[in-house]
Amino acid sequence: MKLIYFNGPGRAEISRLILAHAKVDFEDERIEISKWPAIKASMSPPATVPILELENGVQIRQSLAIAKYLAREYGLAGASNLEMAFVEQVMDTMAIDVQNSLYKVTFFRDPIKTLEQVKEETKENITPSMNFVESVIKKPFVLGDKISAADLMILVIIRHMEASLESFFSAGKFPKMAAVIEGVKTVPQIKAWQEKH
Repeated sequence: MKLIYFNGPGRAEISRLILAHAKVDFEDERIEISKWPAIKASMSPPATVPILELENGVQIRQSLAIAKYLAREYGLAGASNLEMAFVEQVMDTMAIDVQNSLYKVTFFRDPIKTLEQVKEETKENITPSMNFVESVIKKPFVLGDKISAADLMILVIIRHMEASLESFFSAGKFPKMAAVIEGVKTVPQIKAWQEKH
């Protein structure tokens, strides 16, 4: 199995963490940005990453589709349809509502607004989504006692947030999410992955 993405966390890190948690031996193919134009030109549409390539050569595209597939394959998607819905609502909220907003800061290119203005707007825009996720966590993890892909997604997006918005996230404002992060970071295979990358 091969996971293809840029040499950074971005939209593939959730899938890398799911595979690391499941102790799956996979090829973590990382593309350097300088080589992307040539690689992109050689790809069939849609020329996007991440791409998950299975052992039989089948490819899956779109970061959330890949992450949800892997979560189902390796027991991190929830045990019932209702649990799966709870997991996916957190994954979607964090990836679509929060991460997409964070990219406006990470890749700041606004010709009119300052970076500080965009940061303040981003904080305002993501606060309702952050509050929603905080409200649905059952403790210690999203589903209660068992870890899921939703918990891994929270870790991935908060790490991105800490790099983009510095002091926005805190255990005082989001204690349940902070507890999820601490819990996930103590899982041996997640800890080992983070130390290595």
